[in-house]
Amino acid sequence: MERFGRPPVIGQLPPFKDDLQIGDKSGFTEPLMDNQKIVLHWHIKIIRICEARLQRMLSNEEREFVRRRGAFVALEMIEDSVSTMPTAELVGYLNSEIDN
Repeated sequence: MERFGRPPVIGQLPPFKDDLQIGDKSGFTEPLMDNQKIVLHWHIKIIRICEARLQRMLSNEEREFVRRRGAFVALEMIEDSVSTMPTAELVGYLNSEIDN
């Protein structure tokens, strides 16, 4: 056991997610709310980057392309992509899920 360091003290371990009930005083609902706020602010940031680069407001379909994503990894990838790709490709990217 020494090889891996000292084991954590049992009383210091965070509770398992399965042990927490939504709405109880364990704090489980707070991180969920914080994550939702982070995602909302990230959507706004990505939309602002796109609008600044395109020098126009995004269409509802283009905004929905961003808003349909909620995973941090996906939002990070989208932010990186829209910040660096050429403007012509950006329009195609934002409209890539529209049925023609």
